[in-house]
Amino acid sequence: MAKYKEAMDRIEVSEEMQSRILRNVDQHFSQKDRRKKRRMLWIPTLGALAAAVLLVVLIQPWKNRTEVSSTEAGTTANSGELPGGTEPTEDLATGGIYTVTEHASVQELSQAVGFPVKELSSFTEAPQETAIQDISGTVAEINYNGTRGSICYRMSKGTEDNSGIYDVFPKTTVKEVKGCKVTLKGDTGKVTLAVWNDGNYSYSIYCIPGITEDEILAFVSDTL
Repeated sequence: MAKYKEAMDRIEVSEEMQSRILRNVDQHFSQKDRRKKRRMLWIPTLGALAAAVLLVVLIQPWKNRTEVSSTEAGTTANSGELPGGTEPTEDLATGGIYTVTEHASVQELSQAVGFPVKELSSFTEAPQETAIQDISGTVAEINYNGTRGSICYRMSKGTEDNSGIYDVFPKTTVKEVKGCKVTLKGDTGKVTLAVWNDGNYSYSIYCIPGITEDEILAFVSDTL
């Protein structure tokens, strides 16, 4: 009983909460006799308040335990970091979790994914920054950033589309490069996405903003 009283003493009900509770109860009994309603009002109100107190008392220790368990396991609850510099990220499309690991070189990336990663080289202007990483150890990704924009290039085993881009583009065309069919998506005069495979590996290039068809086909040729 003493613990219950102590828990009750810690509960603070703001004026806004009181008003909301009383307003809901008043609406519930609006069609009943006012005199009966006033006589019985505190029975359901106290019952609801007691239930709310019990819920707070039960949930708070569970919440604290969860946070402590995460810390003890070596994971910072809100940082999104895993040991070894691997970052978990939620895939909003599927609800699954994938990890992104950065690498110092393409050679290191190739070792991580288990196949030789082919780079893009047909730049008319050298990129100012290059970020090399793998996604869950299965997809190689290189991001090139420059004054004209950014290019995200991916390579993975198999023949499935690995771009992760599901937007609907105004224009879609198919071109052939070194015997491979390349699907180009964008609008008039510019290509934003290119997807293709060589039978063993799948590739994609996503450009922001879009680039010309000749430019993106030159990049495709770098990989084949």
